[in-house]
Amino acid sequence: MRHTCLTNEKHYMIHKCLINFMLTGEVVKAKFFALSAVLLLTMVLLWIADESASEPTEPQQQQSVLTVSAIKVSPTTIESQVSAFGVAKARWALDVISPVAGKVQSLPVNNEPGTEKDKQDLLVSIADTAYQYELSTAKARVTQAELELARYQHEQYVAKQVNGKMQQSAFGRFEPHIKFAQAELAAAKAQVKFSQQRLDDTRILAPFNAIILEKHITPSQWVNEGDVIFKVASTDYVDISVSMSDTAWQRIGHVDKSTVVKIYSPSGNQWQASLRYAEPSLNTQTRQRGLMLQVANPYSANAPLLPEQQVDVVFTGKAQANVVEAPATVMTPDHKVWSVIDNQLVLESVEIIEELPNAIKFRYINSPEKPRTLVLFPLSTMLEGQRVTTELVEAGDL
Repeated sequence: MRHTCLTNEKHYMIHKCLINFMLTGEVVKAKFFALSAVLLLTMVLLWIADESASEPTEPQQQQSVLTVSAIKVSPTTIESQVSAFGVAKARWALDVISPVAGKVQSLPVNNEPGTEKDKQDLLVSIADTAYQYELSTAKARVTQAELELARYQHEQYVAKQVNGKMQQSAFGRFEPHIKFAQAELAAAKAQVKFSQQRLDDTRILAPFNAIILEKHITPSQWVNEGDVIFKVASTDYVDISVSMSDTAWQRIGHVDKSTVVKIYSPSGNQWQASLRYAEPSLNTQTRQRGLMLQVANPYSANAPLLPEQQVDVVFTGKAQANVVEAPATVMTPDHKVWSVIDNQLVLESVEIIEELPNAIKFRYINSPEKPRTLVLFPLSTMLEGQRVTTELVEAGDL
């Protein structure tokens, strides 16, 4: 009986162990398959990612090559031109002041602002009756003084004849009398000159070839001595006041009366100018050099050059070598240009020679004598050394 029980117990334990072994194998097998599935999925995802990254490589390389519009330029030697601003100034702007008082007797009807007058042309005449009287009185005084002098000279002669060789005083010889009469005669003659000048001043004439700028008188007006009746300026020249920086002055070189200078008004009119003088000191406020130019016969043209008019001044100076002229679009905001060398972008520094409305003249700092291929429209995203392809544009197509 006991043996039977032991046998049944052994069978039970063996059966239990078999069951546990089978269950353990199933778990390990399940974990193995799960781990294999995870590894396989990971490999598939990595392969897909690698394929996705490798496929657009060639298009990206193609997109990185930028196409730019460019123009070929070659340096040349040009005559340096320097532009500046100027203001026209009237030459000899003068207030015509009445030297005498009186009523306006004659005022030519054409004496209006803008009218040109030749030297010694009549501007206005003042009533001269009082001044003619003064002149006549002065002449009468001269006659009286001459008479007095003659009388004393005669008395001196008589005294000498009567007294003979007798010693006499200076008074007895009428010497102080004659000296006084001579002084009176000189004063009377001076009065005649003064009165004649006063009479002449009643006819107020143009002091030089002039244009009337302002008029302050009317017919029959009473004029006091010292009243301003006209303002005039010379018609022979108009002056142009110009201020220039030291850099512009150096670009012009030596400036003298042979330097070619042209004046342009905002409306497009043009005049030839010449140097009048260069100011010997710098402007205390702007620290710039001052020039005074002159334009001859400025009022004779259909479009006259008027005082206080603002103008553009262009100087033609010394020759400039290795200068490039290109459209103004090639310049970057920091005053550099992009060149294309061996299909790569190169940012280059330049020296600006002249800025025109639609073009710019400059000189390369490095190797200025070499031709270049210039980028016409630089972009802010351009990088030094970036590879590009160029589409050349002819100068005539710009």
